[in-house]
Amino acid sequence: MKVQDLPQPFQDRIARFNRLFQAGTKDHHDFEHHFDEDGKTPGLFQYEMFCIETALAFAELLPTKEIFDSFIEECEKEFKENPPEKYNWEDDDRYKERIAAGPTIDYAIAKLRKKYPENKIREEEHSGNTMGASWFLFRTYISYPELVQYAHGSLAPLVGDEGYYDDRSDLPEMKDYF
Repeated sequence: MKVQDLPQPFQDRIARFNRLFQAGTKDHHDFEHHFDEDGKTPGLFQYEMFCIETALAFAELLPTKEIFDSFIEECEKEFKENPPEKYNWEDDDRYKERIAAGPTIDYAIAKLRKKYPENKIREEEHSGNTMGASWFLFRTYISYPELVQYAHGSLAPLVGDEGYYDDRSDLPEMKDYF
């Protein structure tokens, strides 16, 4: 998928990362960095695009916040009525905590894959981090599309915001969202 083919919130995300890379590397005299064309960090862009593509695959299946909320309610109901079995390594307290916490992302994604077998999620290609980042981008996209560009980089849990040259100084006021 090419950047210009992405929905606008994701195009804005890539453009923001490009601005951050250019500003963060302006003192590098060898060349100017670009997030989407940077030969020194090519994997970062592909990693981000993989998460974006998966976020959009989720959005194809659950395109609105209302449909998502209904799906999650369905997951929670099913989970309570038919909780997963206790793992052999789990003590009773840990099992009770897990059940009380409700369905995990993995549970919801497994249900999505079962409900929509012809999906584009490519679950087997994901790590826990890419799947979590994709899910977060998806939820942001259907709830607050204007904030997609400001979400932490998908690899930030591993490289920090510094890996994206992101000092978070351009974030909008969040008080209107919560």
